[in-house]
Parts: sequence; C-alpha cells; structure tokens
Amino acid sequence: MIKKIMLVLFSLSFLMLSSCSYTKYRTYKDADKYESGDFEYVASDVVKLEINWIAGNINFIEKDTTSLMVQENSNDLKDSQKVHHYLEGNVLKIEYAESGYVKNINAASKNLTIEVPKNVSIEIEAISCDIEFNTHSFNKLAVELVSGNIDATQITAQEIELETISGDIRFKQASSPKMEIDTVSGDIFLKTTNPLSIDIDTVSGDTELIVSQTEGFILNFETISGEFTTQLQFAMSDGKYLYLNGGCKIDVETVSGNLEIKEGE
Repeated sequence: MIKKIMLVLFSLSFLMLSSCSYTKYRTYKDADKYESGDFEYVASDVVKLEINWIAGNINFIEKDTTSLMVQENSNDLKDSQKVHHYLEGNVLKIEYAESGYVKNINAASKNLTIEVPKNVSIEIEAISCDIEFNTHSFNKLAVELVSGNIDATQITAQEIELETISGDIRFKQASSPKMEIDTVSGDIFLKTTNPLSIDIDTVSGDTELIVSQTEGFILNFETISGEFTTQLQFAMSDGKYLYLNGGCKIDVETVSGNLEIKEGE
C-alpha cells in the first residue's frame, strides 16, 4: 500500500504542473551534464537504464550489436524539448526534456524507441504513455506508470516489479523467479513459467494468471468484493490452495477485483 500511495503522489505532482496551458517538467540532478536529441551508445558501457517520461509511448527493442540507438519519432522539436541523456558511470539516464522545461510539447512527437542489449536492468517512471516490450532478457525490470498500459511479448528477468494506476498489464510470456505487481484501476494478464514467488495487489482490476500444467504452486488469496475461479484441481492446506506439490508461492490481494487461474502448456 505504501508503494501505491507514493505512486499516486508521483502522479499528482505532474498533473498539477501540466493541467494548465503549459507543462513544467521536473528538475533533475546534474542537468548541465545531459545532452539533447537522439543518440547512440555502446552496449558494453551500460548495465542499467533509468528513464523518466511523461507523454508519448516507449518501445523497447533488444539488439545484439555493439552500438545501440535511442530515437524520438520527430525532427521538429527544439533542443530543450528533445530527449536528454547522461551516462553516469555505467548507468544511462534518460529524461523527457530539459530540466525544468516549461511550455507545451506535442505528445505525438515524443514517441521513444530504445534499443537495449541483453541482461541490463531497466527502471522507468512514466505518465500518460504506453510501454511496449518485445522479446527481452533483463537483469531487473521495474516500472511505475500512471495512465498507460504495459505490454510484453516475452520477458526473462531475475526480478520484475510493476506498478500502475489507470492502465493494464499484459505479459504474454514472463519467466522470472520473483514477480511483484501492483495495480489500481487496471487489469492484469500474466502467463508465467518457472517463478519462485508472485505477489499481486489490485484495486478495481481483474487478474488472469496462466500457469504451466507441470509446475506446482501454493496460492494465498485475500479479497474484498472479488472472486477466485479456476478449473484446476486444488487441495486445501491451512486455508491456502495447493496445486500439485506446491513450489511457487503466489500471494494475491484484491479489492473489487477477481482472480482467474488457467492452465497453460
């Protein structure tokens, strides 16, 4: 719940600044070290990307090349409006615009494509955008998103943390030992293999979880105004649902949200 409160405050801080006829972007540290515009970076120089974005969509592409690109979809932006970046050690920091920028920026010109190597960590804080991942291998994937959806085709990661308000999460395939997902006013679709723990908290959103037919788990489900449905054959153990011989620990808490668990391949 603490994380959700922090995410709401993060949202409101931007909405208060962007509800008038202009946008005031956040002020960030070491602003004088950032460069403006599309850029290339060397894959071996980066182990982590930190991204702050407030409009326009973000698309990630994994590439096995030495040089990688970060590009916006428009050439009509002023330097102060363009994506800004700074390589601090082995952490690549990406910002929406110039530090403290004030004035309108057309969101249609702020769609961002980021090429990434395998096994990096990704941390994103974003508002009013959709985020799309294709097939990726990450060390850690962490996303905080307000008013937007997260879509992924196939993700392998050591750890996945997702927090959304007013947006859906759709992972067609996810393989991670540890997954933590919090949503407010958004649905979750998650097909997973080889997890050790899954922790899901939702308010006003339904969860559909697809599990492997050969992998056991133990489910703890707590809800206010929600239902649990499944066709899987469970045993009960201390008020928890035991599938096969247990194994993965799944904790789901919902308020006005349903949970459905289905069997995958």
